[in-house]
Amino acid sequence: MRRNKTTYSRLRAKREKEIKKRLFILVILVSSLFSFVILYGLNYFPSWVELITGLVNKNMNAPAVQEELVLPPQIDSLGEYVNTSKPEISGSAMAGKVVRVFLDGNLLEETLADKDGRFSFTVSKPIADGTHKLTALIVSGQKESDLSWPITFVVDTTDPELVIESPVEDKEVSVKLETEPFILVSGQSESGVKVVVNDRLARVKIDGSFQVKVPVEKEGDFQIKAVATDKSGNSTEVAFNVKVVKAEE
Repeated sequence: MRRNKTTYSRLRAKREKEIKKRLFILVILVSSLFSFVILYGLNYFPSWVELITGLVNKNMNAPAVQEELVLPPQIDSLGEYVNTSKPEISGSAMAGKVVRVFLDGNLLEETLADKDGRFSFTVSKPIADGTHKLTALIVSGQKESDLSWPITFVVDTTDPELVIESPVEDKEVSVKLETEPFILVSGQSESGVKVVVNDRLARVKIDGSFQVKVPVEKEGDFQIKAVATDKSGNSTEVAFNVKVVKAEE
């Protein structure tokens, strides 16, 4: 919005300059009229007035130069994180105009806004993992708009770490089925990752370690299934069986 106001201010200043120029010409013509009267008297005054009036009317009624207002486009938000190196970029712009989209200051794609003022494309060259910034502008003839408001996002295509440290796969686990019917599952992932074990949300510490109590109903084979999901939607799954044995109460 700030850039649009700047564009309007430039056009307004240009129009004010044109008006001042016309007023200056008018002052010169009126001054010439009075000088003519002083030098030659009133004999030729009617003809001179007619000439001056024609010139003034022609100048004041001349159509103002209309400059095309080219507004910057708007890029749709991608969200804070994306889990693909080739995201779809979309946005809105002046209908039928060429849109240039830049990634981190370098030209990414040139496309055309449709009749409804929409544009979209899928990135063809993979974008590296990390933080990036998108901007865009419109090209209309020899004119270019200001750059759009920047869109910042993080590309993360790496699955999160997930290790179950306890219990151990295919080992026996003693459980007090009457008083404490659960298995304490603990392991290691990453900070900010959501870890779910057998539909139970684990508490993940800042160092990525986690633990959660998983209910158990009976002895025998029991599956431990854990899923870690990061902010980008990448996920890692670990599943294995343990053998539940009844502990002394």
